[in-house]
Amino acid sequence: MDAVHGVRAARVFRFAALLRRGDTSGAWGSVPGQDDPATAELARVRAALELNAGSAVRAVEVLLAVDGAGSAVLTEAFHAAQSAGEPDLIERVRARVRATLPAASGTLAALADLYGGEPVTASPLDGAARDCGVLFSERFLAAHAAHVLADHETARELADLLLAHCRSHGLLGWQATCLHLLAETHLALGALEPAARTASEGLRIARYAGLDHRACYLRTTLAACAALEGDEARCRELAEAALAHAGRHDLGTATAHAHRALALSHLGAGDPAPALVHLDQADRHPAGPPVLIAFLLPDLVEAAARTGTTRAGAAERVARWADRSGLPPPSPWRPAAAPSAPRTRRPKTCSPRPSSTASARAAAWSSPGPGCCTASGSAADVAGPAHGASCGRPWSPSRRPGPGPGRNEPVPSSAAPAR
Repeated sequence: MDAVHGVRAARVFRFAALLRRGDTSGAWGSVPGQDDPATAELARVRAALELNAGSAVRAVEVLLAVDGAGSAVLTEAFHAAQSAGEPDLIERVRARVRATLPAASGTLAALADLYGGEPVTASPLDGAARDCGVLFSERFLAAHAAHVLADHETARELADLLLAHCRSHGLLGWQATCLHLLAETHLALGALEPAARTASEGLRIARYAGLDHRACYLRTTLAACAALEGDEARCRELAEAALAHAGRHDLGTATAHAHRALALSHLGAGDPAPALVHLDQADRHPAGPPVLIAFLLPDLVEAAARTGTTRAGAAERVARWADRSGLPPPSPWRPAAAPSAPRTRRPKTCSPRPSSTASARAAAWSSPGPGCCTASGSAADVAGPAHGASCGRPWSPSRRPGPGPGRNEPVPSSAAPAR
């Protein structure tokens, strides 16, 4: 028995040495057989390396290659597949989860429904996100699910909760990830300045810790913030950096977010034609799981309408997603109250919401609330939640951000590794 353990230990040490040299393929060739208990843990390590510096597609393949994969492996497979943005990969992960039922956790079962576009009950996901006894990756994906389901207030609360846990336990990598989710929820709720501030902190930590995958996503969030601030050059700089990294590492969802940020910049400049080009590039899989593209469909509807064209089924797709997500019906549009100060002046092109059922359902899915204007000056019916910046401080191209992320800022003290 001691000899067996000695052989396993030698393999693990060789695996670690190869990883330190960056030889992921050689490292994987050194792992124990599929029936060894260490295999799943080593697969998770290699998948994390692939996601960060290799390929998101390969990360999923590595995780799905583990026989008898448990909750930890399948949870991370969902994460990698969502980042890859490939419907076939997501379906394969869902199939593995279904094959493990009823042994699969309630969180995994709910995620399988969510990523398949099936009706989802939020309560088990909310409970899992708050449960300190649940694997942290499951807790995070459960919190992210609330954001995907457009319950942004709950998602923001959960992101704050998980971020506090990361800070108190020195989980530097997860800290950057939770900051990204928190920034996205701020953006979805129209809180532009907290979104930019939170994403900037996340990017500094990600760069400090060498988390290139998360840094890519944080740049797309900051690109959207720059677009809403009217800083077209900064938006383009961040989005192009994200696109370059995402293209090299098969991050399809990051690619979609970057194109969406560029589209917001064009819409804000009153130029919907190039915005539509970017959104068409982002909408790569119209027949894929709605969870992958629901965030950009309202923008696609708006850009198409403003160019005098249509994108067949786009509004209906977001309406179906709203129905399956159990979202409430839209509230009727009401004009905003007259501004009380010059800084709350609304864009002159603000117009009421269209009355079509599909557009109204899109509004229920994404709007920050009645009377909020979008980056382009259209009403917030189909433009998405981020466009409004905040109801008290509407979007204006004259508003410019202060010093932005990615400009060699000092690492915050909270980013220092826990000792």
